Amino acid sequence: VSGAALALGPYSAASSGRGIGPTFLKVGVLTLAGLALNGLIFLAGPRDERCSLEMAEKLHCKGPLMDFLIAPNAGSLFPILYQFWYTLFLLLFLAEDAPLYRELLSLSTGGEPSLPRLLLRWLAASALYVLAGLAPPALHLQDVLLLVAAEAAFLGCVCGSARAAAAGAGPAVRLWQYGAAAAAVLQFGVPRFQITTFDTNLVLYYHAFRQLMTLGFVVTLTRASAAPVASRAWPLVLFGLILLCPSTSFTLAGMITYPWFPKTADRLLWLGGSFVVPLALDRIGRTFAAAGADLPLPASVGVGTLLLYFVHPLFIAVFARFPVFRSEPFLLTTTALVFCCLAGLALTGRRRPT
Repeated sequence: VSGAALALGPYSAASSGRGIGPTFLKVGVLTLAGLALNGLIFLAGPRDERCSLEMAEKLHCKGPLMDFLIAPNAGSLFPILYQFWYTLFLLLFLAEDAPLYRELLSLSTGGEPSLPRLLLRWLAASALYVLAGLAPPALHLQDVLLLVAAEAAFLGCVCGSARAAAAGAGPAVRLWQYGAAAAAVLQFGVPRFQITTFDTNLVLYYHAFRQLMTLGFVVTLTRASAAPVASRAWPLVLFGLILLCPSTSFTLAGMITYPWFPKTADRLLWLGGSFVVPLALDRIGRTFAAAGADLPLPASVGVGTLLLYFVHPLFIAVFARFPVFRSEPFLLTTTALVFCCLAGLALTGRRRPT
């Protein structure tokens, strides 16, 4: 979604590739303000990291304003980072791939590839993989080499897709994208990152998101030229989706949100699904758009969910004590509706003629 947004905004053909400066600044300001708010909420609670909402009374927890923590048993750093770990990585990925986005835009409009620029991008990514991969806890050398080699394959595929779009080679546009997805799955599914905590291996592993972001960018950038390939035999795609569905047998696998499975086959299936499902949704979305059956996102929903992302820890801190909000689905639904309504009222008031 983030890559698609870049292709529709600062790196769209209409914008002449004005760059990521405004986007970087906006995300950066949002991140700093959110970290400050989360820090204040953390300081308002007790210093005992065991003080969850459920354990507050049993442990006799007490803080300046609250007797529980929003993110218990997570040390002192993560309660402040909380939801903004994502925007920090987003800023990192924007900084790493800004030259690549400009190059892909040029290629998609018929420009010639800049081999020195692409080589520099590959060398920079390779340096990151080598330095972080060999730092404690070090990866095996063959895993580092796979990261480096697969990066070259991924770059070649996304550039091939952009060039095919400029040439009007419809099916080739999508086939190159399939190749990029396969390269990324192998790149981050085969190496033995052994994720157990926040370390350099986790930072490397999360670069799978950067590849997904770049793929989303090139998929959206070439949307007018990419002809259907797998969707022409869509019943067969269902079998692939079933194969890539995660098991219903629960395993923590290092980190519950983005697991790292100990078996290579499980990792490949998990990451494979992470890339195949967005590609399938992209094709479904284009089909509905071509049929004129899609609707624009209401501004109140866009602004409201952004507000929800920004301040939902504060909402939890204020309302978690009320029994009616102990149900997580109810809390999530209520907060989403509240913020969307507030955004709708604010937007309506701003647009009202004087």
